[in-house]
Parts: sequence; C-alpha cells; structure tokens
Amino acid sequence: MASPPLQSRARVVTKSYRPMRGIEVVGPLARPEYESPSDIAAKARSAAAAYVDRHPEHRSKAMMAANIAGAGAGVVRGGYHMAKGLVDAAAFVQRAANPLPDVLLGRKTAGQQTIDLAGAIGDYVIEGRADPSRLGRDAKQAVANAKADLFPSATPVAANTADELARRFSIGMNQGELGANVASLAVGGPLAKAVGKAGEVMALQRFPAARYIAQGYSPEAAAYLAEPYSGMGSHWVPRRTKPPSWFVDSDYNVLKPRGITRGEMYELHARVDPKFSTARLPPRFADRSWRFEKSGLRRHGPLAQVWHGMPGATKAKGGGSLAAFGSGAHQLGEEGYQ
Repeated sequence: MASPPLQSRARVVTKSYRPMRGIEVVGPLARPEYESPSDIAAKARSAAAAYVDRHPEHRSKAMMAANIAGAGAGVVRGGYHMAKGLVDAAAFVQRAANPLPDVLLGRKTAGQQTIDLAGAIGDYVIEGRADPSRLGRDAKQAVANAKADLFPSATPVAANTADELARRFSIGMNQGELGANVASLAVGGPLAKAVGKAGEVMALQRFPAARYIAQGYSPEAAAYLAEPYSGMGSHWVPRRTKPPSWFVDSDYNVLKPRGITRGEMYELHARVDPKFSTARLPPRFADRSWRFEKSGLRRHGPLAQVWHGMPGATKAKGGGSLAAFGSGAHQLGEEGYQ
C-alpha cells in the first residue's frame, strides 16, 4: 500500500524557500507539530474522562482525585502569588522613596497612586452611605463568588466528564491557594519565620576583612569586623518606644540575618536607623569605634528605612496585605504608570 501523502502527516510550510547552491529540494518543506502544555493537559483530561465514562463506578474517586491534584497546584500558585506580592510591594516602596524616575518618565508616582487608591475607597464609602443597600448587595455577591470558587455544590455540574474534571481541578486550586495563604498568615507563623529568615540570608553580601582595611581600620579591627555578629540586632520598632514585651525582641521586630558579620550588621543597622552611627570596638584595638561615615554608604530614605529595616519574618507574614496594597495602588494607576 502506498504511503500517505506528506500533507497528512505534517503541516506544510508554504513560505517560499531558496535552497543552497548545489542542493535540490524534493517535495514541499514540512515541520512536525509541537504541543503546548495546555494541549497535553487537555489530552490527559480527555483520556481520564473516557476512562471514567467506561467505568462509571470510579467517577466519585476520579472527581476527588482531580480536586486533590488541583489543591496541590493551588498551594504552588499561592506561593508564587505571595512571592510576587512581596516583590510588587518592595518595588512600590522603592518608587515611593524615589519618585524621580516616575516624574521624568511622565507617569504617576507611587504617592499619586496611593492618593487615587484612597480616593477610590473614599468614594465607595460615600456611595455606600448614600445607598446602604449597595453594601449589602456587594457583600452577598462576594459571598456568592467565594462559594462558587470553593465549593463544587455551589455551581452546576458540567455537561460532560472532561469539563467536570476541569471544574473540580479549578475548585481544588482555589482551595489550595486559600489554605496556603491562611497557613502562612496563621498565628505564630512558623512558615513565615522560616521563609523570612531564609530571605534575609539570601540578601546578604559577604565582605572580607580587606573591605574594612580599605576603609582605614587596622588589620586586627578589620578581622574583628569580619567575624560573625552576636549582638541584639536592629529593632524595627525601636526599644525606646517601649513596644509590647512579647514583640520587642521577637523575630518579627529584630532584624538579624543568620551568619551576618559585625561589619555587615553595623552597616545594615545604620542604613535603616538614623540614630545609629557608631559602635564601640574592644579597647585592645587602636581603632576605638566603628563609624558609619567611613563605610562610604548612604542611609536609606524614610520609606526605604521602613521596608529595609523590617525583619524578613514580618515581610513574609504580612506579604498578603502588603501585596494587596502595592498591587492595588499599582493597578488603580496602571494607565498613568505605563
């Protein structure tokens, strides 16, 4: 039997092609088809649906499996959104601390976007007072949307098995992401602490003793500054303001990355605390103190001090609300920011 024509096995490329000199092209050029991840997922879902249709006794187990698989994917998606939210919030704080690039590019500054966001919230409150029933309608709609996103019984069953598997998977993703968000923001926040501490360590820049010798310190003092730091760290909410005892020395108020050296910690502390500029050195050294002015660094601005002085655990624990604020202000002013 003759082999099927080439067109039935691969897509024909109709674009003209000039062969290299001395090479003769026989027949039309063709290239194989490539499947996207969504195509592969659709085929897998169709195969699973066909199996369930042939074995209806396994339908409930298949739906549960789709829900569980979706929940796992939702946890991953929740982690991605948390990380992206922190990045967005950090970028927003940086823009607020330095609005000059926005001004030069003719786009809305972070401050203007914040004012727009506050104005939108104010308008909604005013409209709610004028029409109290609107608040009730919005609340009911929000509850209905949440039910549709999280509970399979809140929306109709899909017309076919493949679509129903997709629906259960999507609902599972919503459940998984919600669970991940609640877990990361739970009281105590062990996950937030671990993630936050890891982030602090990743942000460190390792400096050798030679850095401090170049700043004018003696070799002995430079070696001391390059040793691991063991002090009390930098307090985000200053001890002088007398914050609650359970908070003042906790991981949520003390910035002290694991493995940081004395010199690195002094520099970090001075950049986020305008009242810190010197640290005593042991009397055995000719250098009596470490001084920020010798580092050649600049202090962060007021808003950047708040962000960079915030312990990693607090950033991770409050990532959702920070992301909501930063992303909300960004989205509201997106047209003027682009």
